[in-house]
Amino acid sequence: MCIGYFFGRRTPGDPKIQRCFALTKELHDFFRDSFESPCCGVLIRGYAKDAPERKKLCTKIVTGTVRKTASIILRELEKDNAMLHSTKEE
Repeated sequence: MCIGYFFGRRTPGDPKIQRCFALTKELHDFFRDSFESPCCGVLIRGYAKDAPERKKLCTKIVTGTVRKTASIILRELEKDNAMLHSTKEE
C-alpha cells in the first residue's frame, strides 16, 4: 500500500502504474525469497495463535518487510529527487 501511495496512479490509465507494478514485484520477490513463501498464512500454519514462536516469526517477517519497503521507497524518491535537480540545472 505504501509503494502505491508514492508511485501508484492518480487517474485511471495513468502509465505510472507500471513503475508501481515493478516495485511491488520487487517487494513480493524479496518476501518470497526471504521467507520461503509469499503467504503469511502458509508461514504461520501450525503455530498456535498465542504461541511465542508465532509472534517471534511474525515480528521477523514484519520487520524485514517494513525495512525492504522503506528502502525501495527511499531509493526511488532519491532517484526522483536527483532527476528533478538535474532537470532544474539544465
